Amino acid sequence: MYLSYFIYININEEVDKKSEIKKTVASIIATIICYIPWIFTLIHQVSAINRTYVHTAKLSGDIIVNYMTCFVLQDTKQLLDMAIWKILAIVLLILVIIIFIREIGRFKKYEAFSIFSGINIYIFAILLSSFFVTFIFKGMTVRYFVAMIAVLWLSIAILLSKVKDNRILLVALILILALGVHGINTTVGDINYHNELGLEQKNVISDINKADNIVIYNNTYNTYHFLLNNTKEYSLKEYNGVKNPTYTYEDDLAVIMEDNPDKNVYLITVLTNITDSDEKYPDGITGKKLSRQGRNYILKLTQVNDDENSTESAAEDYTT
Repeated sequence: MYLSYFIYININEEVDKKSEIKKTVASIIATIICYIPWIFTLIHQVSAINRTYVHTAKLSGDIIVNYMTCFVLQDTKQLLDMAIWKILAIVLLILVIIIFIREIGRFKKYEAFSIFSGINIYIFAILLSSFFVTFIFKGMTVRYFVAMIAVLWLSIAILLSKVKDNRILLVALILILALGVHGINTTVGDINYHNELGLEQKNVISDINKADNIVIYNNTYNTYHFLLNNTKEYSLKEYNGVKNPTYTYEDDLAVIMEDNPDKNVYLITVLTNITDSDEKYPDGITGKKLSRQGRNYILKLTQVNDDENSTESAAEDYTT
């Protein structure tokens, strides 16, 4: 917002630049002072999530295009996913910028800044987030843009309400309508898909949550342990800040299996690049997928005997 306002002051010849800059700097200082009590909490949260959050994204064309189009399209993993719709979304964003440049002279001062700041906040947030996801905060996802997306759409609504050229307005409305219908269809499909996964996982958790079962957590303790409070719990890692943990820490999966030879053992973990429901682990443990929610998998573990395990390739790649 402040960066947008500095740019606005610089290009607007009708304002007292010196006076406005002083007011803006004073506002920035006041904002920083007000946020000082929260700064230490922020630093702790960012450092904690960088240690524990499993996030493989790196700055790329996929990430930037995903960020640029998330104001109207769902989150995607590959550049060519929904390629046509991404092109239409970018065309709409460019059209909005062109309309603003053409029509800015007819806006009142507060209207011009409202539209200008709404568009720029979104674009600057993308640039800043691209830097964060590469160098600082590995947990950056598009859900953090929700507030800025709302501001962008408010700016678009104000802008289109001022357009006098019916041809340009018609093109913009057709793009918005097409993208909106696609978004609704996609959202309905996603809701049904995630509801099915959620119901499947609910049934699996209900079956697992018994005193004679072993549950092992890997980056998932805080998410699932309330739902599996009847089981005996292990964790492959220590969790900072967890008060009165209910798990036993053991970083060797094979040791847990050996200590519980007659128990049903389940692993709840974050997995990436999974292409098969049965994963053969190099240490002779098989993980069979029971359910999945996002990248969180619930696997039932079994020990593989030496003869069977010797036939498996030890060079396979597993990410847990």
